[in-house]
Amino acid sequence: MDLLKHNKAAWMKSCIIASVTLLPVIFFAGCFGPPRTQEMAEMRLREENEDEATIQKLIRIQDIGRDNFLRFSYHVDPNVRFFVGANPHTPQDILSRLAKDDSDLVMQGVTRNPSLPEETLKELLTNESLLKYLVGNPKLSEETILKIYRQHEIPLYYFARNPNCPKEIKEKIMKSGNYADKLILEKTQEVKAKYGSPQAQ
Repeated sequence: MDLLKHNKAAWMKSCIIASVTLLPVIFFAGCFGPPRTQEMAEMRLREENEDEATIQKLIRIQDIGRDNFLRFSYHVDPNVRFFVGANPHTPQDILSRLAKDDSDLVMQGVTRNPSLPEETLKELLTNESLLKYLVGNPKLSEETILKIYRQHEIPLYYFARNPNCPKEIKEKIMKSGNYADKLILEKTQEVKAKYGSPQAQ
């Protein structure tokens, strides 16, 4: 029974990490986020006869082991690399390399990963084009998030997906007339209230 409880808890934790990490991708699919990322990644890996259990673990942001993370991090399809970059279980040396990926889609996954090494995170923060993705990373301090918010014109929904979104920005979102922004904020905060913020693995 204890083992069953442990496995259920581990599964739930992975689902929560996935929900917070991928919420903007799912919600804005075809609009503001990368379209059909999960579908395309699954289809590509099945075409290559990858193990189905491994595919599902990758898609659900679970640990697939260093060898698989390494293989998939070199995959030609950016949809696959996205899920490696977004996974908190991905080894830090692989994340640091993916942080130099030339695919915008992959960078969307990498920049919101709470397991990013500090030095890599600092380097990414110097790239203004990535700030809109980075503000969704729960590893950022409130001070850094607010600094970006005040100095750059970034749509509020990027901030809304961060479980540690500062009070000032949350109030701005709730007072806005944008239903989508408020929905993302509410769902993200619901997840945080129940399970806490995603943490580095």
